[in-house]
Amino acid sequence: MVRSIVITGASKGIGRATADVLAEGGWSVIGVAKSLPANSPGVFIEVDLAGREKTQALADDLIARGKPGGDCQ
Repeated sequence: MVRSIVITGASKGIGRATADVLAEGGWSVIGVAKSLPANSPGVFIEVDLAGREKTQALADDLIARGKPGGDCQ
């Protein structure tokens, strides 16, 4: 079973480094940030989480994909 994880701030810096390390370790990474990187290990969702509505939309999207830590689409 592939384990999935959601990482905020995954487009650069510590978030991106974390995404890369976990992807190399076999995790299915769902990266989230307000700017889309040139490439990303796994699925990437571009969203600015400053607003309540967009944060809720992201939560709904993640719920629809499945439980983080388990199988996600």
